[in-house]
Amino acid sequence: MKYESPMGIPDDIARLVGIIAAHMEWIELLLERAIAEIQEHDFYRIALLTNEVSLSSECDLILGYARVFEDKHQDIWKQFTGAIKQIRDAYSRRNEFVHAQWKRDKDTQKWGRAIVRIKGGKFTLSDEEIDIKELEAAANQIWNAGENFVKVLQDRGILTHIQ
Repeated sequence: MKYESPMGIPDDIARLVGIIAAHMEWIELLLERAIAEIQEHDFYRIALLTNEVSLSSECDLILGYARVFEDKHQDIWKQFTGAIKQIRDAYSRRNEFVHAQWKRDKDTQKWGRAIVRIKGGKFTLSDEEIDIKELEAAANQIWNAGENFVKVLQDRGILTHIQ
């Protein structure tokens, strides 16, 4: 029997939100494994620790280790900083959908999300209709960020066991 959300969220939206979350979880696991490998630890020995470190801190750790390339190998340094920027952007994109306040428009009955932002002490409240293509693009962006991260690290001999 197929599960249906009591909220009535359409399957295509729910499915893609799940894919987005799973893709980002994969990237977080890659970060944790890369940190373990760079520090020359077995992943299972430090997984409990790396699992409790924020994604932002994991990215900072990777950049800290990659900093040796900054002066004499700027091309490699740019690859690392570019890959980490992609991961941070992917994480922001993930949060837009995974933490969205999903709702159905009363007039059109289309699904979207409520947007609540504060900047400079000013609140902005709005509703945004979501096109399924936007969710697909986010899923692809996140997956591609992970793939690029793997490539950058594998070029340096790290995460070579990842296919």
